[in-house]
Amino acid sequence: MEQDVRALSLGQQSLWLFHNLVPESTAYNEASAASFSPWPDIPTLERAVSAVADRHELLRSKFTELEGRPVRIVCAADLVRLEVRWLPDGEDARAAARAVAARPFALTDTGAFRVVLLLREHEAVLVVVIHHIASDALSQRLVWRDLIEAYRASRLDVEPDWPALSGRFDDYVAKERALLDSPRGIELRRYWEKICDGAEAAVLPTDRPRPTRPAFAGATHRATLPEELVRLVHTAAGGLGATPFAVLLGVFQALIFRYTGQHDFTVGCPASVRRTRSLREVVGLLVNPIVLRAGFGGATTFAETIAEAGGQLGAATFRAGYPFALLAADRAADDPLFRIAITMVKPQHDDRLPAIAGGRINVAGHLLERVDLPHLEGQFDLSLEITHSPGSLTTEFRYDVELFEPATIERLAGHFLRLISVACAEPDSVVAKAPMIDHAEQRRLLALGTGTETLA
Repeated sequence: MEQDVRALSLGQQSLWLFHNLVPESTAYNEASAASFSPWPDIPTLERAVSAVADRHELLRSKFTELEGRPVRIVCAADLVRLEVRWLPDGEDARAAARAVAARPFALTDTGAFRVVLLLREHEAVLVVVIHHIASDALSQRLVWRDLIEAYRASRLDVEPDWPALSGRFDDYVAKERALLDSPRGIELRRYWEKICDGAEAAVLPTDRPRPTRPAFAGATHRATLPEELVRLVHTAAGGLGATPFAVLLGVFQALIFRYTGQHDFTVGCPASVRRTRSLREVVGLLVNPIVLRAGFGGATTFAETIAEAGGQLGAATFRAGYPFALLAADRAADDPLFRIAITMVKPQHDDRLPAIAGGRINVAGHLLERVDLPHLEGQFDLSLEITHSPGSLTTEFRYDVELFEPATIERLAGHFLRLISVACAEPDSVVAKAPMIDHAEQRRLLALGTGTETLA
């Protein structure tokens, strides 16, 4: 039987190369989970998983090489099967869910999509894991939406009420290839070459030396901004004519400047390349990293930093279609375009997305509630994901555990909150002079200086 072979995007090719170099890494596992009460009907859930895999071909694709080039092979929906695990007494379901999320993929054998139902008495947790080679943040939401709708429809013995798929991932791959030799592609290449010329990645001081062979292992520090600080961010954004993300990006860059002393550095940010209506419902890797370059002088103010961050973010996002993989290929392995990344996620206001939006909903007689799972850890020295929900801002600092101690990242997160407060209350204040520590930390540092306290 002839195989259904498809080309990869350049971003997918980069992830395939990484997977081959570090097959045991889970740095690019995108995981989410929800609890079911009562237990879901297993045959119905099996049909729902199969229906979603049939709808989205990347979820039923294997990845391999043919004649020396990386490709994907589209398979039948039965490539993906619901895995049901009964947990023994004493095993915590949430810990088991984290273990499922941290299991490497065998992309050549089983593809990039894993759905596991964990069961124990009076508890059921459904875990969905997709390798980034076949997914992005929006894809995760689409999969959960379609899975929940397929389950509901199957219980009622009707067809799922899904939006029509008017495009395919292959359409994006073809457009990406056509772009490269076009006048627009040449223009984009020149823009990014100018941004990256002479650029140095921000490099934070580390607790341990950088290993020669990194393990790409990470951990996450999570913190929710106080309500008053959230209000300050929105007020400052309105006053400065900026978006909340531009405010937080500018402050994050200011934090890096204060930590590193680098006056000119780069950070990365994923940007969507879903530029056409036909790609809105497509599950796949439809984001492209963009390079943001920050510059600081001794008198640079927060207002100037935020304005520059917002302007550069807009310009870079507009030009996000040029493949980052081609820019990265021009750099030496030990001189990446960035080591630190930032992104903001805005959950969609769709009550069928409990695993993403954090809600609690009823689906066909089952109460579903989000279960927090760490994921995408170890990709960079440090990455900051900000979740922007109505009235709240939550930060997740993901860091390389070979470089940093948890206490270091906890302090850094505290300094970030402190600088947000200063920047929003006094946007014309100078970044280099802004206080980063509160009175409690100041007293502790003074005690360390006099030898009356030791570091834990």
